[in-house]
Amino acid sequence: MKGYEHRSKDETAFALNQTGRIPEAIAGISLGKPAHSLFALPIFIWSILIASILPVEANQTEWLVSQKQSEMGAYTVYLTKDAIKIVNQALGYEVVAKAPTWKVIVYRPKEKLGTELALKDFAEMNIFSLMLEHKRPGKRNLIKLETTETNGLKICKYETYDHNEHTWTTEAFGAPPEAILIAEASYRLKSAPGFPLRVVYYGSADMQKIPTSSWMSGGINMAHGRLENLKTDSWKTVPYRASDFVYPTNFQHTKDPHELVFSRSKKSTMEDIARDMGIGEELGGSKK
Repeated sequence: MKGYEHRSKDETAFALNQTGRIPEAIAGISLGKPAHSLFALPIFIWSILIASILPVEANQTEWLVSQKQSEMGAYTVYLTKDAIKIVNQALGYEVVAKAPTWKVIVYRPKEKLGTELALKDFAEMNIFSLMLEHKRPGKRNLIKLETTETNGLKICKYETYDHNEHTWTTEAFGAPPEAILIAEASYRLKSAPGFPLRVVYYGSADMQKIPTSSWMSGGINMAHGRLENLKTDSWKTVPYRASDFVYPTNFQHTKDPHELVFSRSKKSTMEDIARDMGIGEELGGSKK
């Protein structure tokens, strides 16, 4: 796992001498030559402006987070304080949203198929489910158990009152509530404070202890009466790229967002399985 990564900073500074005047060697000005002074002063001012602006742009970063979800596979998440993009590596769809509107576009790049949703509609539709549930689980009360630090990241651990679920989150990403809601909806999670990192469900009230040596070292599994629904493999900061959060525009709109979860080939395979199971002729349809 990787924690914070910082880029080197090139800082430009201009000093004043003890009398408060600009040293001639730095400014390129001779006090005995007014003509040079008139020419060099604007250059000095421009240097100050450039030096104050460029480091801010150069130091912009975004978070790159690698996660896995038990139903939908591997995800790559791009995150800033005002934007989020979630890419499903296994199924090939993308989710992107950003301030100020936080409209959500779900998109399949290969098929150039997509849809645009208001944040509220996206959060409630629960389109990312193999079981085709159309309502995302609601909020619940949690007990905060502890706050730890892993590779420079403060992580909070929560537990449900029935002791059947543990949730790990972080606020260190600086993710706004809208981005957190989009991540929770994409992973079909109930709300919790902070950005979701890990979720473990237990099959009985008799909880089994999670290994404390490395709580992210486990895999997605249903062994020993527990399901690791979400895990985070790594996180790091990378240089900010505006292109990571550009809304796609050249795509065919679909009226049914659930079509965007699978490619046509995967959807055909799933429908074959559904027919074999007697679920229905079409994915999500009822058996006749």
